[in-house]
Amino acid sequence: MATLTIRKIPDEQIQQLKEVAEKNNRSMESQVRSILEEWLAGTAAHEITRKTNFYDEIREFMKNMDFEGLDKGELPLSERNSADSRPPVSFE
Repeated sequence: MATLTIRKIPDEQIQQLKEVAEKNNRSMESQVRSILEEWLAGTAAHEITRKTNFYDEIREFMKNMDFEGLDKGELPLSERNSADSRPPVSFE
């Protein structure tokens, strides 16, 4: 395992870290490892979801589970209104 040294951490942040570690019944070192692991897991999950086409994944899942679902042509998107202005609304 590697060792990581971080310099010039403000005293206020060190105090916050001590308080959080104490609340979680951990050492500061253990708390920092936990924070780092949690942040990296979230970053990895975000990257996976950013690169994934949700609809293709759902279609593949449904196909593998033998669920009937929508093919790409079964749910056409309606055309958007390209008018320059919206029609007036009447509340009468």
